[in-house]
Amino acid sequence: MPITKEALELAIKAVEESIARIDRGVLLFGSLVAIGVTGETILGVRHWIKDGQLRDLRSIESHMHENETLSLQGKIADANARAKGAEALVASADAASRDAVAKVATAEARIKEAEARAAEAKLELEKFKMPRTIGLVGQERMVKALEVFPGTPFDLTVGSDSESVDLMRIVQSVLVRAGWKQVAADGAIGLSNSNPLIGITLSSGILLSSA
Repeated sequence: MPITKEALELAIKAVEESIARIDRGVLLFGSLVAIGVTGETILGVRHWIKDGQLRDLRSIESHMHENETLSLQGKIADANARAKGAEALVASADAASRDAVAKVATAEARIKEAEARAAEAKLELEKFKMPRTIGLVGQERMVKALEVFPGTPFDLTVGSDSESVDLMRIVQSVLVRAGWKQVAADGAIGLSNSNPLIGITLSSGILLSSA
């Protein structure tokens, strides 16, 4: 069926209007795409910037952690050094204490030794202060030793103190018992009531002379 002019114009108009709508859609979506690309670019740049800032902050944080770790390690090392120093001081104090105990023990031993020596010296001094004498057993031994020389003449000289006189009487008795013969001592002064004469000396002790 042949198309009329009016129908053709209407069809052209309809197609033109459809194309115009399509063009408007293309323009609209193109604008939206441009906006999206621009927004993506802006956001991408901001993301890159923020990511760089985050990396910087992470680096600072890492350095802070490293510094804190080094500081803690230094403090730990210092604490260990101080602990070792304290242990050394304690060990030194223990050694000094043991040395002091040993010195005290040595001093106590020396004191006891000195006290023992002092006691011995005191005993010897007491013995020295005791009157000199000859015991009965000693006297008998002297008699037996001297009686092999009977008739031997002797004289005596004695100090004026009582200890010397007492010792002289013992010696005189031993000699007489051994058979020795007493004679007068030289000199004009002698022990009173002595016969034969017994001489006197200014020093302590006795003098025995035999011919």
